[in-house]
Amino acid sequence: MSATAKAIAYKLWSLYKAGVLGGASIPATSALLKGDGAGGVSAATAGTDYPGLATANTFTRKQMVDGSQDEVQLHVQGHATQTNPLLLIEKSDGTDRFTLSEDGSFKIYFGGVNDWVGMNSSGTLQGRDNNGIQWMFVSASTVNSIRQVSDGYFGFNSTTDLSGGAIDTGLSRAAAGWVKPDAGGSGAGGFELPQVASGGTPGSNAARVYSKDVAGTAEVHVLDEAGTETQISPHAADGPAWLYDLEDPMPHVLCERNHYLGIARWTNFSRLVRLLSTGQPVTNAPGLATTCVHVASFKPRDWHADQAAKQAAHDTRILERLRKVKGSLAGRAGILPDQVTTAEAYATGHVPAPKDIRKSMPLWMQARFAALNDPREAPDIEAKAAPAAGIFARLKGWLGLG
Repeated sequence: MSATAKAIAYKLWSLYKAGVLGGASIPATSALLKGDGAGGVSAATAGTDYPGLATANTFTRKQMVDGSQDEVQLHVQGHATQTNPLLLIEKSDGTDRFTLSEDGSFKIYFGGVNDWVGMNSSGTLQGRDNNGIQWMFVSASTVNSIRQVSDGYFGFNSTTDLSGGAIDTGLSRAAAGWVKPDAGGSGAGGFELPQVASGGTPGSNAARVYSKDVAGTAEVHVLDEAGTETQISPHAADGPAWLYDLEDPMPHVLCERNHYLGIARWTNFSRLVRLLSTGQPVTNAPGLATTCVHVASFKPRDWHADQAAKQAAHDTRILERLRKVKGSLAGRAGILPDQVTTAEAYATGHVPAPKDIRKSMPLWMQARFAALNDPREAPDIEAKAAPAAGIFARLKGWLGLG
């Protein structure tokens, strides 16, 4: 018998003599013994000398569950107050690669915390790309699901079955930079524009199409970059009452406004056509049934203030994109975002170069402001325009409105 075996036998005999082994239970610390390599023995410690079920353990070698019958092979049950993931898988440096949370949501990480794909507890597939831009694709548990039908065609269906169901609405690629509404691949379709309170201010090199309320009816408008707003559904009903003929079922009245000049103009084309076709005179005095044009003024917007706001918004978007790209690069490299240089972020091609997007006032608008000797700031027409001079008076004179 080896010295270690003799020592273990002696220790067991000592424990028996002391009454430990003869009791109703054996203390956990005495349940297993270990040799010290020099002939001595001591109680083994759970979690250190052998895996303990009530303690945390770290395995440094491969472990395997080899099922011998049809049953759950690995069962993990969270705590009643579980907030940490039920399952966490990391790479060798501790970077997260997969998490499974108590609510059923999961994430698969590809680089760092800003580079993942997963599903939330509501069943919405979502993710964040390698530049930190978050996206959502589909909610599998609700109607009106969204899915890509084919290349260049993104469809919406009204069923919960994402693998099928009738696609009755979609957007498809018409040409480079152009999209078209598509009813189930038939090519037919249109846009519905819920009304807004205001068209706001278009971005640089952009115009807007929208609907807004006009005398209780949603009407379609366009707003160009120069601030000219035109109602293109030509039935503006918000002019003065004298501009409309009660016997006309659909008055063809066009309304135009320039938000930087502060001028609005209504033209009743159906009245104009009727007068001209019947040989009746067209007058210019307000309030007459033979006058077809009405002009009014309102408080204008400041061109230069709007240009400054557009520049600030543009700069903010670039800084936000820069921050996200730096965070993504830092996550991949295992460093802090501040350690990523701006040049490195721009080198990815995912951060647009800074530029001045402000524009000078259009020449035609400058010419009209020059009439008020104020070419830099949008004037308050009613406060600055004299009756015989200024934009408002000149326009009324040109139209023969006095």
